Amino acid sequence: MSGSQVKLTAWPRVHLGLVDLGGATQCRYGGSGCSVEGRPVEVFAEPARDVSVELATSLEARTQDDLVALQARIAAALGDRGARIVVEQAPPEHVGLGSKTALLLAVACAAMHVGRGATGRTDLQRLSGRGGTSGAGINLFFDGGFVVDGGQPYANDAEWTPSSDGPPAVIPPVLARHEIPKSWRFHLIQVNGHGPSGVAEREFFRTMTPIPRVEVLESLAALHHGVLPGFAAGNLGLVARGLRTAHGVGFKRRELERQTARVQNLYGNIASDPTIAVGLSSVGPLIFAITDADDAGDRVVQLAHRTGAKMLKCVRPINHGYLLRES
Repeated sequence: MSGSQVKLTAWPRVHLGLVDLGGATQCRYGGSGCSVEGRPVEVFAEPARDVSVELATSLEARTQDDLVALQARIAAALGDRGARIVVEQAPPEHVGLGSKTALLLAVACAAMHVGRGATGRTDLQRLSGRGGTSGAGINLFFDGGFVVDGGQPYANDAEWTPSSDGPPAVIPPVLARHEIPKSWRFHLIQVNGHGPSGVAEREFFRTMTPIPRVEVLESLAALHHGVLPGFAAGNLGLVARGLRTAHGVGFKRRELERQTARVQNLYGNIASDPTIAVGLSSVGPLIFAITDADDAGDRVVQLAHRTGAKMLKCVRPINHGYLLRES
């Protein structure tokens, strides 16, 4: 055994929405997201004779099963080398923070580093098995900031499924990446409950797709001629208008409509303020609100408390990828 011990930190993300779940373009899916502070993934790893993954934090049974499957893939990739990995901390699951993607990538990256395996970006992405639908989380792990991905080549006979259903045929490419202004703040609000996962998430994708062509194109326009130029120019008002448009059409509208009345009311109240950019992260129920001024942040807090928010954190953007520290 040789090599160093490592500590890897990776951050949660908010997902702004998927674009093409209707076959209106040459690429399936496609989407965007932002890296944010909050409770990060923390993974410790050291060289060992075999590959093992230990938990120092509580994770759901399905996530533990995914880690067992990842452990087998890591062992096959390392051959006669090994790594002991300890998951010390992870963000809340199934609320819209992309915890599983960050977790699986962090475990794979730390293990391959101490086991002297392939640590290239594509190698780690494929090893993680993530990115089957959206490329936002899988690319934000490496880049941070705000990213837009181009999805995957369209296939006539393919079903519309969530990222958890399997690895992508093609790693969704990054079309644009911008740093998020340091003065912007992300208010993360969970009113109640968890988002769908497993069978429930697959059923939601099945019943809500395909999305009509005109709505796909409206979603595409809202992202590429609203949200994206807003982040590129540091124009929060443009981001806010683009997100409001995106939440009124396509798959994002359907994600919002399946939320509880309290979540929908919270979204609507915040969206009525043109100085605040607000959205539903992934399939929810997490609401994120982006502000620049202190008074706007105070208004978000007041609106959140009126709706009985379960979780309210004001966090900074993260404009870099994961951190790996050797000892």
